[in-house]
Amino acid sequence: MPAASAVMAPELSPIKLDFDRLLGLIRQVRAECQNLQRSLETMKCAAAVAGPDAARAMVAACLANSKIFEKNRTDIEGLLRSIHEVLDSNPELLSEFGDAATEIQNRWDRIAFNWPAGTESTEDLKGRIATGDLDLSSIVYSCALRTIPDRLNKLLRELPVGKALDFHRTFVDELPSQEQRQNVLEYLDRQPKLVEGIVDPKAGQIFRVSQNPWRRRLSLVYFLIALGLPVPLVWIYSRLGGWFPNQGLPGVQADFTKLTMAYLALALGSLAHMAIVALKQVRTSDRQNVMALEDWMLWFHVKETPIVTGVLTLWFALVAYAITIPTSQWTTGFFVGYSLDSFVDLFLQRFETTASKVTETIKGQLLLAA
Repeated sequence: MPAASAVMAPELSPIKLDFDRLLGLIRQVRAECQNLQRSLETMKCAAAVAGPDAARAMVAACLANSKIFEKNRTDIEGLLRSIHEVLDSNPELLSEFGDAATEIQNRWDRIAFNWPAGTESTEDLKGRIATGDLDLSSIVYSCALRTIPDRLNKLLRELPVGKALDFHRTFVDELPSQEQRQNVLEYLDRQPKLVEGIVDPKAGQIFRVSQNPWRRRLSLVYFLIALGLPVPLVWIYSRLGGWFPNQGLPGVQADFTKLTMAYLALALGSLAHMAIVALKQVRTSDRQNVMALEDWMLWFHVKETPIVTGVLTLWFALVAYAITIPTSQWTTGFFVGYSLDSFVDLFLQRFETTASKVTETIKGQLLLAA
């Protein structure tokens, strides 16, 4: 029996392979530098020791971490050579990442030249520790700035449309500094084409957005279908001679015109509330939130699930409104729709009371019939 053929992965273009390799190398540089940051942290702790043994403790810490530095130095310099090889063989990547690679190389040269050896004076050691810490932090930030967008997009693709990703929690290991993560968020917000989502730097969140323009337009279609569907359902219901119980019994006939007008009032009130919330969002935003009115189609797309859920709540509100408010007016329906969340619990309580009365009446009728 012939051996089963291996499942082949999709063939990737040479530039995509080089791009993935380049990001992998940059991530490794970042990880190696973070290891050296931990070494510097032990030196800073030793430098904080007071008393006659302070200088001796700092020198001992420097000597203890010298072997770690030499190992990381060999690894980092090998990774930097590999990065330059990838860039030299690919002009497009060189154009995009060349300046970052040079910046990282220059920072590393400063670190390697000034790394604390333990033979310097106390003041010189403290200065080298502080300088090395700043340079390592700069390299870590520069690496993360280039690698996070790719990893972020892969994570976003696993989320449903409109779902928010907590940026700080997701990338705290890759970029431990809160301030640096915030800087990356603000950078991504200024470069919207880098991320397959909407960046909200203030909230530290990124919302999943489909890259298919037709899928984004479909969100509006879902909304319009959900919003308009109750009208034909009410018409069918009225044609079948249905009834809504009013205060238990007797029932009142479902009037298509009245119920439709009531639903329109509820819907207009709810839409007015949505528009005012969106307007407030734009007025209080410094371009760090979704532009609700400036890009309403995208806003509908991002808020697809809560918007459609809210419209479905209108369906329930129509039923509860017809049962609990026998004399309806446009203004009443409008303001009920505008403050729908506040009325839902009241509707539920009234609905349960009405349902209990009707249930007891039906049970009594069944007992008499038996």
